[in-house]
Amino acid sequence: MKTLFLFLLLIGAGFEARAASQVDASRAEARELFARLIAFKTSKGLGQVPALATYLSEKFVAGGFDPKDIHLLPLGETASLVVRYRGKGGTRKPILLIAHMDVVTANPADWVRDPFILTEENGYFFGRGTADIKNEVAAFAANFLRLKREGFVPKRDIILALTGDEETAQETTRDLVENHRDLIDAEYALNGDGGGGVIDEDSGKAKLLYLQGAEKTSVTYSITAHNPGGHSSEPRLKNAIYDLADALKSLQG
Repeated sequence: MKTLFLFLLLIGAGFEARAASQVDASRAEARELFARLIAFKTSKGLGQVPALATYLSEKFVAGGFDPKDIHLLPLGETASLVVRYRGKGGTRKPILLIAHMDVVTANPADWVRDPFILTEENGYFFGRGTADIKNEVAAFAANFLRLKREGFVPKRDIILALTGDEETAQETTRDLVENHRDLIDAEYALNGDGGGGVIDEDSGKAKLLYLQGAEKTSVTYSITAHNPGGHSSEPRLKNAIYDLADALKSLQG
């Protein structure tokens, strides 16, 4: 079962066990938050990322965070959101938690279930973003709200930075680094989109946490085929289109 970097928060906070009713209430809050996030259609071209960011910023304000520590930064049709959880002060630089609010486009006609309704079946969640990566966004937000409500004050500031176009141009990330560096300046960052962990299904305790040391990237190739040609009404057996098709088929192998 994939878990969250929230373990680092809870362990580092010296988290103590609470009454079962409090735990159940917090889990219900996180579950509702998760469902709301899935419902936002934050794919490219739909303009829903700012709406999701606004929803979260309102949750943080209602949860006791100073509005001055909540920064909603529009950029074109998308946006980023930065929230600072104030610590005890001192000289230690903050810890940065990062994730993204956007998702890959989902055509409901291609899905067995509505991709923008959180569905739980046989212990699994279904919906666009349940694994990449609104689960992490929900976990970060829910634990910020819970820890604030319980009066926890970290030893240093914790910053949550949520970007809005990781699946496409990643312009919000560049905007944060180039134009709002003061908001995200930290000693190190923990990426909710990399790594993961395992929970003991019986005890509910963390068993292990993976740390990601590298990230693969994409590469684009252009393939051009040439031949003597001919009229399309009488295609030649030696055909540039067929050559390209053979080349693509070779890539499959």
